[in-house]
Amino acid sequence: MNFAKNILLLFLSPADAWDNIKKYSVPVGLMLSKVLYPMLAVLAVTAFAEMFYREEASLAYCIQKAIIDFAKYFFAYHICSYILTGFFPPVVNDKETANRVNNSIIYNFSVLILLNIINNLLPTPWLFINIFYLYVFITSHKAAEYIGVKSNHIFLYILAAFCIVVPFFIGYLLNISLSFTHAGA
Repeated sequence: MNFAKNILLLFLSPADAWDNIKKYSVPVGLMLSKVLYPMLAVLAVTAFAEMFYREEASLAYCIQKAIIDFAKYFFAYHICSYILTGFFPPVVNDKETANRVNNSIIYNFSVLILLNIINNLLPTPWLFINIFYLYVFITSHKAAEYIGVKSNHIFLYILAAFCIVVPFFIGYLLNISLSFTHAGA
């Protein structure tokens, strides 16, 4: 299974991507080690690109940014997985469905992480890129057959909303907490 091809297909044709993903039953542990964690590592490294564009970007600032970028998706995955697989028994009723929901979360996060990587590499933040985060609603909607629900099932919208809101909320909390520690110094 080519994970990079599937992620690229999610951008170009989400329905075809989910059809391709559905052909294989990939354990969530493999998805974490081959997709999510490497993407998070690349995301953290791209946080240092700002040092090339801005003179006032210090090493300490870039390290904090890298930690926040990594942590917001790392913890968001675990929170989303816990809530979406634990509190929706009509949808997630066995281990295979839980695996598919977790893989859906990882693939949706991969879209968000790639957008975040692109934003980190740009010399100035591109505010318009934030609109593309809503694309997760389309990728989640097309995952209906993969997850095993109807295409207009509320779970798909909850999945997309959690994948967008939870990382931003965690990032917001981390930014706030670091601003308090920086203000006290």
